[in-house]
This record gives sequence, C-alpha cells and structure tokens, in this order.
Amino acid sequence: GPLLHPTQCLILVLHPSPMRFVLRLLLSSMAATATWLSAARPLLLLPLMLLLVIVAETAAGSGGQWFCNHNMPWEECEQYLPAERLALQSFLRGLDRAPLPLAGEFQGRGIVMSGGPGHVMQALANLRVIRVKHASKIPVEFWHAFELSNTHCEALREWGATCRSIRLPGVYPEYQTVLPAIMLSSFRHVFWIDTDITPLVAPERLFESEAYKRAGALFWPDHWGAGCKRFGATAWANHVTRHLLDLPYDRDVLTHIAEHEAGHLLVDKDRHWRPLCLANYLASRDFFTRVMHGYKDVFRLAWNKLNASNWLSPARPGLMGLFSEAEGKFFGPQMVHFWPTPGEFGPGEQGRPVPLYLHQKKKPGRLGNEILSFSTPLGDCVPFRITQVAFSVQDQDDVEVWDIDRSQPALLGDLTAVEDLWEIGWADARRRFVDTTQMPTLDLAQTLAVEKSRKVS
Repeated sequence: GPLLHPTQCLILVLHPSPMRFVLRLLLSSMAATATWLSAARPLLLLPLMLLLVIVAETAAGSGGQWFCNHNMPWEECEQYLPAERLALQSFLRGLDRAPLPLAGEFQGRGIVMSGGPGHVMQALANLRVIRVKHASKIPVEFWHAFELSNTHCEALREWGATCRSIRLPGVYPEYQTVLPAIMLSSFRHVFWIDTDITPLVAPERLFESEAYKRAGALFWPDHWGAGCKRFGATAWANHVTRHLLDLPYDRDVLTHIAEHEAGHLLVDKDRHWRPLCLANYLASRDFFTRVMHGYKDVFRLAWNKLNASNWLSPARPGLMGLFSEAEGKFFGPQMVHFWPTPGEFGPGEQGRPVPLYLHQKKKPGRLGNEILSFSTPLGDCVPFRITQVAFSVQDQDDVEVWDIDRSQPALLGDLTAVEDLWEIGWADARRRFVDTTQMPTLDLAQTLAVEKSRKVS
C-alpha cells in the first residue's frame, strides 16, 4: 500500500512542523512492530529509537518548537499556523500569476514618507536639511490616511513635499501606511525614509550609485541578528516566519542572519513589484505583525523568499551621542548608518565607513556629535542594550569612539550644520502652527505631542 494514507498527507501539508509529523509516524510504526523487533533484533531497536528522537528535536528547532514571539507562547502561536500556511500559499500562487505594472505606470525618482500629525514636525525639520544643506530638489510625497489638515499640508508644500492620501478603505495602525505609501507613490524609484531620518548626503547620490543600478534595491542592517539572545528573533534559525515561508538558512549569508533596518531603503518598483507585494502582505497580516514587531523585516523576508536582487550594506550601524572620556561611558540615543569603505562614497577617513544618515532624532535638543562604531560581525550581538542610559565602552575590543573633534573635524562641521538646520526647521514649524488660527487645538496638541515624551529618541 502507499507509504502515507491520504488523510496523513493532508495533515503533513497543514502541520506546523511537517518534519516532526513524519518522525512521529515513524515512531508510531516502530511501536506497532516493537514486539517483532524486540524478539528478532533487540540490539537494533534502542539505537534506532534514540537516533530518531535526536533528529526530531534538532529538525524542529530550539527546544523542539518554532519560536514566535516573546509575548506569544508556542501554545497560542501553534493554533494560527495551519490557517496562516494555507493563506500564504494561496497568496504566493496568485502572486506568480498577478499582472505587473505597465511600462511608464510609475515615473522618475523621489522621497516617500508617511505618518500622522505627530510626524509632521520631524519631516519639516529633515526637509530643511535636504533642501538647504544638500541643495536637493528631489520631489517628496508625504502619505497619510486622511490624518493631516490643510495647515499641515501647506507647511509641507512650502518645503517641496506633496500631501497624498491613502484612498483605500481600512484602518492603518502606525507602521501599516509604509508599504501602501511606497507602492501607491507616483515614483518608479523610491527612497523611503521614516520622518526621523536625517540624510547626511544628497539623496540623488544614492540613486546614482552602481549598487542601486545593479540591484535595484538598497538595504541597511539593524543592530540585531541571529547571535542575539532576546532581540534579532526574526533572524533566528527557528523563527516561525522562516518556517511558514519555507526559507533556507545559511549562517554564512548575511541576509539570513542579520535583521534589516526598515526606516530607510531604496527600491525600483518596476524591477521589484512582486517582492513589494509579498512585503505588503506580511505587513498587513495580524499574525505576522505580532511575531515580527510590526513590519520589521518584511522586506528582508520577501526578497529572500523570491530570491530578488538587492544590496545589503556590510557596514554595521553605529551610534551618535555623548561620550564621557573620564567615565568611559557613551550615551547614544541616535543611530548612524554607513556606506562601506572603500566604496562609491569615497574612502572613509582612517578606514572608517562613510556616515549616510542619522536616525531617531524625534524632538529638539542637542545630544552630542560623537560617533561610536562596532566591529562586531553582522549577525552577532553588539555589547549594548536599547536603553535611555549611558553604557560603558571600557575594555570593549569591538567598539571604537571616533573622537571626531580631533580626528575628523570636517565631519564634525557637517554634523553641526545639519543639527543647526534641524533645530531651526523644528522651531520655525512650531512657531507657524502655534501662531495659526486655522488649526484646531486637538490637531495642534497631536502635532506637538512628541515634545512631551520622556524618550529622547
């Protein structure tokens, strides 16, 4: 007869861990013939049983289970997997047949942002940096789910940003406007940035890089990866997203072991429409947003699944903030993202990577212009935690404090000029909104709410 009954075949497809199911069947079969084995070949039974148990536990991942989320125990997660597997398989079959945008549907290149009233002040501060410091005339679209007032949009328009509303029915919590904004934007070549991203180079230079021309998608790594014990879970070998997407895992491949930063990326929509569709699917499914902390890593997973071309910066992000040489402590509330050296942005001074963006300045206040970088390989964990306190860098072999006021005075001058413009941009926007008589009090409170936050970044 057949090796598996039809009912067992169906269970195999839907089971959250097919390997474990097969091994359980084998163990069951052995139990049914245990009497024969015990009588005829007693020396073969015990070693074979032990081997199958070891293989079963190894194949299923750490502890014999797939990992979902620190806040979602396996018993809860397991219940979702059959339905999520079916839905994902159905989507992927449809994606293979789905039509692609017609040539010319999207035109040109530009910056895309999205958010609500609480993001407008950051956007205006960073737009001033882009227009004044970098003399960039690149078009900008700011997408929102009917959240912005005419006053917000007029202020954005003065700095060359067009308000666009997402005219799709639905509720869009926080992060869920990102993929619709990218995909609905008029641009073919999109530079997506969170509103708290401050470019340190002209955006046009990134589109003109050979890396972008070759791959059509540029990504940057986050701090976290497979070697972290708490963070970096989506890069773990036993994470449930890898299981559902049926992804290979190779510890020598950076896109497998290093989480991506989703706050900034470049993408050619004509070349990568299908990966964007899959990323949007993952970012809009409640289950995936729960096990990935929102849309964290949807781009990495989608590009990996469809084997789409991309460039991932090999330069690990650093920090910018204050350094106390006397105490040997660093307070780094902002991230710094780099272009590797040597590379298209020139040789970095003293062999260091070239700073491209600052990330996570969310409200006014000067927090220091010292840079700290890590030599820790991507995928491993860096020796600090995300906290609002300073951490010691003494006796850390993989940490370098740049001492930029002495070693790179030109970079210090650029960082100071950028921060000056950012502070002016925020102050001017604040004055404009406070003085206007056309903005309702509730809108004003939402616009300036970030100033009251205890967090500095």
